[in-house]
Order: sequence, then C-alpha cells, then structure tokens
Amino acid sequence: MRVYLCLFGCYRTFQKTSSELFTNLINNNTNCIFDIYVNTEYNNVYTNEKWDNDHFKQYNCSKEKLDYNFKDIYGSNLKNVTYFTIANKYDNGGPMIQRIRNSISTLETENNYDLYLFMRIDCILSKKLNLYEYTHKLNNDIVKYICRDVCRGKCNRKDHERDWDMGVVSKNIDNIRKLVNRESDFNHLPSPNDEELRLMMKSIKCNNDLSQGIVENMDEYKKGWWYRQILNTYSFNKTIAPLWYEDEFFLSIIR
Repeated sequence: MRVYLCLFGCYRTFQKTSSELFTNLINNNTNCIFDIYVNTEYNNVYTNEKWDNDHFKQYNCSKEKLDYNFKDIYGSNLKNVTYFTIANKYDNGGPMIQRIRNSISTLETENNYDLYLFMRIDCILSKKLNLYEYTHKLNNDIVKYICRDVCRGKCNRKDHERDWDMGVVSKNIDNIRKLVNRESDFNHLPSPNDEELRLMMKSIKCNNDLSQGIVENMDEYKKGWWYRQILNTYSFNKTIAPLWYEDEFFLSIIR
C-alpha cells in the first residue's frame, strides 16, 4: 500500500515529532510505502508565537541546514521539500488549506496513492495506527479533517473552532483538490436552519458548541469566521462528497 504523507507547517519542532511519527505510523506499518513531502516556510530567524503568550522562542537555521536535517531524519522516505511563504494566513481558507493546495499542485496525476495523509509537522499522533485496517474501512469518497487532541486524552474531546485544521486524510485526491480549491464555498445553496446545521455537524462527528446544542447566542455565533467554515463544510457535504471529522485518532501539537 502506497501512502502520500505530507508534513506541512512550521518546522519548529519536527526533530522532536519525527521519532513519534516513525514509532506510531511508519515503523508500525511495514506493509506500507511512505512517500514524505514536506511543505514548510523558510525563515532564518523563525519566531514561535503562542496564543496569549509573551515569551517567544526563536529558531535560527539556514536553508542548507534544514535540507540536511530533513534528509537525515526522514531518509529515503523523503521525496521533496517545498519552501512556501504564505502571504496572508487568513486568506483562501487559512494556512492548512493553502499549504495542501500548494503541495498537491505539483503532484503528478499518474502518481496514484492508496491513501493521502496531510498532517502538521509539529504534531504527533494520538496513538499507533494500523493504516491497512484504517484504509480498508474508509469510504472511497470521504474526506476527513484531523482535529487536535487538546488535552492529549486526559479530558473529553472538543473540537475548538481553531483546532480542526491539524490535517486531512482521504483515499480520494480529486475530492481533496475540490476541498482546497474551495469549489464548494457556501454561495448559492439556501441557508440551512439552525437545527438542520446542528444535526449535520453532529452526524459528521464534529464535536463543538453547535453540534452539542450549547451555543448561548446564535446571532453572535454566526458573526464568527468559524461559522463560515461550518457553512462551507455543510456545502461540501451537500454538493460534492462526505466531509467528516476524524474521530478514530487525533493530533497533539508539540511546541
């Protein structure tokens, strides 16, 4: 089984997360061939800014050193490294969507894989995965968002509004292209009523305030950018293919 594995985002802690990647994914699936594609951003003095935190970490690394480290760590699995600068992280679906779009723009159509897995390079899997079993039961058309395990298994899961964009997994590269090219953005479908939207989000395994029915002020909730994301998810499900939230495994950020 051939797996397209794209590691995207800030390179800040990839040397830490790589050991977990091999333990929980690559070495745990010896019947799979993993082709690794890295999509990151080069900055000679990269600043790690955390939410609501004034203590920043800086990472000084030359591009030559980065290239060497990527090759040293990922070895023969590494097929390509792309340095892609995002001009505005709030445009075109956000950083994850932009990086996936950039990564697959050069993917040759005849180079087919059995599974396409995109995950942030600064994250680790919540558990070991048997990809053969996972892929076998995965719907051929479905695309899944991989969410963040905020509490690393120590509390009830909740998909925070900014924690759904840790990764994407699917067997269908065409539907991934439609997702990242924003082909189903909510612009022509009639607006769903609140209950219809809540029931859909619940059925596709999204676990947030809306699906739980605990939004206190719906009018204010609809003003947030995450509500637009919910509408786009609704539209994709209605017009293109199933777009669900993965609930079998999650990702944890290592800062």
